[in-house]
Amino acid sequence: LLARLHDAGTNGALFFGFASMQDLDDANRVIPAVFAGGLGLPDRDYYLKPDPKLQDIRTKYVEYVAAMLTAASVPDAKAAAAGVMALETSLARAHWTNVENRDAVKTYNRVAVKDLETRFPGMDWTAWTTELGVAGAPHIIVSQPSFFAALAKTVGSRPVDQWKAHLKFH
Repeated sequence: LLARLHDAGTNGALFFGFASMQDLDDANRVIPAVFAGGLGLPDRDYYLKPDPKLQDIRTKYVEYVAAMLTAASVPDAKAAAAGVMALETSLARAHWTNVENRDAVKTYNRVAVKDLETRFPGMDWTAWTTELGVAGAPHIIVSQPSFFAALAKTVGSRPVDQWKAHLKFH
């Protein structure tokens, strides 16, 4: 499903983004790349900083998510919205700061496609790369390896209903 959504161009708030980009090591080569995602609020600070203004934004965001899930006929939309917020907060903890994301060297991590399963266990990378048509690519850029390690671990630790509600909302 994620591969189909990526192929359709719906990267926005999916769990991670996907694009093709020029390889920074070889300007003659275009290479697939993945980027941290999964947040409905602008960045990690909106989820993690104890600032009262951001706490108010979080409260209103959960209310908004509940309203959208209610409109989408999701049963117990308030609980589902709380689950979406819990999932996004766990992803936010793994996101890099805006300063770290501006470091072109730090975010350039070329990984062999065949090594995704062992580097980031917990997700079915073979199914994703095959469905998306990049299984034969030699490498992929992984912008935030620590995020993808955390995301892959999170896949099996969160209830499926949280993932479904997150996808339905976004």
